[in-house]
Amino acid sequence: MKEVFKSRGFRGDSALVVQEAVRVSDEYKDKGYSVTVRQLYYQMIAQDLFPDSWIDVAYNVRNGMDSDTKNTMKNYQKFVKLVSEARMAGYIDWDAIEDRMRRTVRNQHWNSHEDILRAAVKAWSTDKWKNQWCRVEVMCEKDAVAGILEPVCMKYDVPFTACRGYGSQSLFYKKGNEFRKIIYGGQPVVIIYFGDHDPSGLDMDRDVLSRISDFCGSAGSQITLIRLALTMNQVKSLRPPPNPAKSTDSRYRAYYDEHGGESWELDALPPEYLENALETAIDEVIDKDKWSSAVATEEQMREDLIKRVGLNRE
Repeated sequence: MKEVFKSRGFRGDSALVVQEAVRVSDEYKDKGYSVTVRQLYYQMIAQDLFPDSWIDVAYNVRNGMDSDTKNTMKNYQKFVKLVSEARMAGYIDWDAIEDRMRRTVRNQHWNSHEDILRAAVKAWSTDKWKNQWCRVEVMCEKDAVAGILEPVCMKYDVPFTACRGYGSQSLFYKKGNEFRKIIYGGQPVVIIYFGDHDPSGLDMDRDVLSRISDFCGSAGSQITLIRLALTMNQVKSLRPPPNPAKSTDSRYRAYYDEHGGESWELDALPPEYLENALETAIDEVIDKDKWSSAVATEEQMREDLIKRVGLNRE
């Protein structure tokens, strides 16, 4: 929904940027995606939608970047301010952009007994991975792309965890206990991992696997981690906009020797690419016949539940 809270207009290049931001955000909303401001910024960069007036040669050279780049912290901050003003002025749909970092927690309320019964029926789900050869868990370095990955995980009944950088000891202790029980139950664990391609981002998959395994004992050998994104092959094929790698990172030298001085953020990949890549990766792991059987059993049990509580099928 587009609502006006502070009327204002935009002129010159600012008007052009707002126009393109509206177009891109509307396109993604029409496809069913809500993106963060940072994701929207990267799509603008990737499609070269910022005007040449946003090139600040002196600033770029002073900060060790290519002289003609538009992908800078200065421009990102300018864009964030412009998007904020455009949303307040009713240009950008409020539902098209999300804030994954700040959420409100509240109790659920119901208007009738029937409402809660319908919700229970809708939420009814069986463990469709029970007879699969493995268990899949999706983990991500950052929360920003959770809105893209979570729906795929829900579709396939796969747990999703946003580590928000290097995960905490408490998180890995919890995951280690969960995985140990799964492995002792006869199923190995496959972690599908998403992270930035930068000095610390590339190290995080090692950190995730190592620290979870610490809490699994010998069962840790039955955990496999697959980095689905971001990889150098994806960088070469998709050409997301680069950022200077942080030279202050303790892992910078090793990273520089192998990849050079540029880094790339996961947010810069198109949402549909991330969604399709995850769906394909999970689909390749699943035993299709066993999955179809589990889905059919779940649906039959749902039908039985509807009859038991006396609800009409909606």
